[in-house]
Amino acid sequence: MDVGVRVIRGPNWNWDDQDGGVVGTVVKPLESSISTVQSGSVFVQWDNGFIGNYRVAKDGEHDLRIFDSGPAGKSHALYL
Repeated sequence: MDVGVRVIRGPNWNWDDQDGGVVGTVVKPLESSISTVQSGSVFVQWDNGFIGNYRVAKDGEHDLRIFDSGPAGKSHALYL
């Protein structure tokens, strides 16, 4: 999943209300994640400001779904 992709909760979401019920943006993909992050995950910054690490096809689990917002979007500076 690439940086800038807009996402919402996926079918295996287990993170209560971390997303604030809003859309988020992938801010750091798997291949550039820090070494302590398990493979199969990305960092997302939700529009409520929260940043978290979520599974993307990790052991068949999907915490996220792609949200097609077309040309609209929200950019975030990365503060990790």
